[in-house]
Amino acid sequence: ATIRCSYRQRRKMMVLHMIWLKKRGFSSPPPSTMRIFIGLSGGDGGGGGQLKTRAMRELEALQSMPTYGHALVRVRLPGGLVLQAAFHPQEAVGAVLAEVRG
Repeated sequence: ATIRCSYRQRRKMMVLHMIWLKKRGFSSPPPSTMRIFIGLSGGDGGGGGQLKTRAMRELEALQSMPTYGHALVRVRLPGGLVLQAAFHPQEAVGAVLAEVRG
């Protein structure tokens, strides 16, 4: 069961817990306690409420996409022949058509 609360509520709970720990002689909360507070964020990984612009989200999506060094194209011709060629991913479709016709 995940507890959903606002950033302000989560921050207030963390401060109160830190005060409670300091009174008992702890200098910092144990990692298990920090995992609990991160889990209270509602599943965003405890990012601290940082907002992202559309450009930042698009950049993250592009960076997480795989990059390919070549594109493999197979064309089955009449008579059972198979033409296979590797092309650069940004090469024009005209280059593929020229290879098939030539």
